[in-house]
Amino acid sequence: MNKIVLLIICSIPITLLGQKRLEIISETPKEIDGCSCYFSFSKKEFDRNEHFYYNNFANLSYIKINGELKELNLSNDPETTNFNYFEYKKEGILMKIWIEKKQKSGDEVAYNIGRYRIYEKNKLIFKGTFFGECGC
Repeated sequence: MNKIVLLIICSIPITLLGQKRLEIISETPKEIDGCSCYFSFSKKEFDRNEHFYYNNFANLSYIKINGELKELNLSNDPETTNFNYFEYKKEGILMKIWIEKKQKSGDEVAYNIGRYRIYEKNKLIFKGTFFGECGC
């Protein structure tokens, strides 16, 4: 008997609580100026400039949930993890980011591949992987 195995790779975030949506941010937040990070759900979306996450390379990050732009503040010391793990939070939202692969893409710029988890009031609401870029 022959068996067929299908492998499906999903580039949309997995929603774990109700009707919440993690959305693409259509315009770069004005606070993002100069060095920054920006992540997409996939390389294909990255190439189309469709980013769900922005960071000012310091202490501010932005995500959009159900049409509302959320500003989050850095809450851990990334130096203790060799800049591979970050936590951002504000007003009951916590985002955890793990950078699993970095690859130089230009002068002072690197592609980042990793995973994220987003919690609301200590309940996991989104999890997924990302493809992005950080640099100046």
